[in-house]
Amino acid sequence: MAGFNVEKWAQGIRDLKPTSSSGEKKRRWGKPKETAKQFADEMRARKHLNGPKKGQDLTTQEFLYRSGYMQARRDSAEMYKYKQRKQGK
Repeated sequence: MAGFNVEKWAQGIRDLKPTSSSGEKKRRWGKPKETAKQFADEMRARKHLNGPKKGQDLTTQEFLYRSGYMQARRDSAEMYKYKQRKQGK
């Protein structure tokens, strides 16, 4: 891959700090169902509904990310249903 610097990437990983309650940004992992519902609501409103960007418009990139997430969930569900039908359940 041209332009990908492994050393720079590795340094970025090493520089990550653990999250703490001292005001640093803390990631929260949600349930996929809840994430999908929130993304769908934000896509309908075309605005951020939660977090530090609450009330701001979604950028095209953010909208497309949410759209891709929703499509992946749909694809996964369709594959599950297909396998269930194939097994005769």
